[in-house]
Amino acid sequence: MFTIIDVARNVEGFAPAIAARGITTVIRYYNHRNSSRLPDKALSRAELAALTGAGLSVAIVFQQNGGAGGQISDFHNGKGDRDARCALQLAEVLGQPAGSAIYFAVD
Repeated sequence: MFTIIDVARNVEGFAPAIAARGITTVIRYYNHRNSSRLPDKALSRAELAALTGAGLSVAIVFQQNGGAGGQISDFHNGKGDRDARCALQLAEVLGQPAGSAIYFAVD
């Protein structure tokens, strides 16, 4: 049985059911902006509260393109700095504990 799941959509309304199935950790996302294909990819304050309220841990991945489709141009200092600043700002806004991890995705 899997105890960690990775979801790119808001699962706020499913938090109790997820926990009841033995899941312990949900991996969710930070980004600059959501796409039309994934309009609720980024973790929200309400979703975070629902997940932690159901006793779930939340792991964070920052993902915005990250080389998708072979776009090597995504990898440069300026973009890395911008992504890091955005991730730290979102962590502060959502109350992510200081010293906890934010992972960065590479496609």
